[in-house]
Amino acid sequence: MKHRSTRVAGREPSRPRLGGRRIPPLAALIFIVAVLLVFNLSTWRLLRRFEASKEVDLAERLVFAARTVARDLEREGTPLVLSVVRTQPVEDEQRVIEAMAGTGTQRDLASRLAALQDFLDLAQTVLITPRGTVVADSLGRWDPGDPYPLMDLDRTAFEEAVAGRPATTALYYLDMEGDRRPYKRAYVPVGSDSKNPTPLAIVQVSVSPPYLSAIADLRRRVTTQMLLSSALLVLIGYSIYRLFSYAVAAERSALRAARVDAMGALAAGVAHELRNPLAIVRALSEEIAADAPADSQAARNARDIMAEVNRLNELVSHFLSLSRPPELGDTRAVDLAAELERVIALMRKSAPRCIVFTEELPSAPLLVQAAEPALRQLFLNLLLNAREALPQDTGGTVRVCARARRSMAEVLIADNGAGITPRDLSRVFEPFHTTKPGGTGLGLAISRAIVEALGGTIELDSTPGRGTTVTVRLPLAPASGT
Repeated sequence: MKHRSTRVAGREPSRPRLGGRRIPPLAALIFIVAVLLVFNLSTWRLLRRFEASKEVDLAERLVFAARTVARDLEREGTPLVLSVVRTQPVEDEQRVIEAMAGTGTQRDLASRLAALQDFLDLAQTVLITPRGTVVADSLGRWDPGDPYPLMDLDRTAFEEAVAGRPATTALYYLDMEGDRRPYKRAYVPVGSDSKNPTPLAIVQVSVSPPYLSAIADLRRRVTTQMLLSSALLVLIGYSIYRLFSYAVAAERSALRAARVDAMGALAAGVAHELRNPLAIVRALSEEIAADAPADSQAARNARDIMAEVNRLNELVSHFLSLSRPPELGDTRAVDLAAELERVIALMRKSAPRCIVFTEELPSAPLLVQAAEPALRQLFLNLLLNAREALPQDTGGTVRVCARARRSMAEVLIADNGAGITPRDLSRVFEPFHTTKPGGTGLGLAISRAIVEALGGTIELDSTPGRGTTVTVRLPLAPASGT
């Protein structure tokens, strides 16, 4: 079974609360990520739409250029090579085209394609039979009679053109003559009509879009802008979160101060209303105890009354200590390790034998600026809590460790008792909150007041089923002569 360890600090928590509920940092992170996604995805979508619109525009221009080439070929009459191929068996197509290569008719056809290519600012213009044999190439890369090299790559668009419909390919890159460049091609039928639905040939035109370099530069700029804006949004989000944390912490501090002021007013009224009657009750009880025989029931009752009066007086004193800063008296450099040793010795005398106290204290003095009574009350409260957290029949161990850490004296008081649930741990420093039968709920509240008056911090770290560790940090006393 896994246990969850929870820590609560003596000072106000750094994470904000709203309406009594802790605002998880995950919520702030999710909000920032959502804003970044909306902003960046919308920007990227606009860029993609721009690229898509440019590609659609390019496809329309290519189809127009291919149709211009086809119309020019049809206006000049069907090229002789196509007329000859049409009258020959299919299996002789490649042989016939190769035989006509180098003739004046074929050279004129290639020249016309090259002139149209230059006029329309194309990268290449090729005339192909519907069965995929090259008839003429404006660049002379492919010889007449060669199988069309891009047939497998552009089969879908080519078959669309054979069916009588102009088609374009997607934009992709080709390595040609050691130069890797983006290309887009269009295929348009030539010489098809209602009587002869199968075209005489297919015109292929291609272009390397000049705007792609501009789009690539724009994409780089957009990416840089997205990164910078993301960093700025994260910074703004973190700043807002920190400001919100400080605002909530300040509000909580003000509420706490108001609560303490109200408690002080209540404590003063309680002290005024209770202490005078308690003094009278005690005086009458002392008088009864003095007049009655020592072993009489009246004397015993009087002594019980005085004990309860003393307990009520102590409770009122503790209540008053919450409403104002503890009266530390004269502070001086006190050996914290020696004070701990005295308190531990006192606890050993009053604790059951089954409860063991172990200490790890430095041999050299561990000096803090404090008043001895305040330190004694602080460690008595904490050690009593640790002792009472252990089963009184089976016992357990209370470990005390003190050390100097940086500019602070650190004291750890750990027990292996039942531990504290996270729900109760969040309220351990609240006055009158207790889980112990007969407890007042004032010990930790007073301990925190003492620690904070001395300029230190106190934290509780507890794992249900394993125990609790209290960590107290107090500033070290300045070295003599400084």
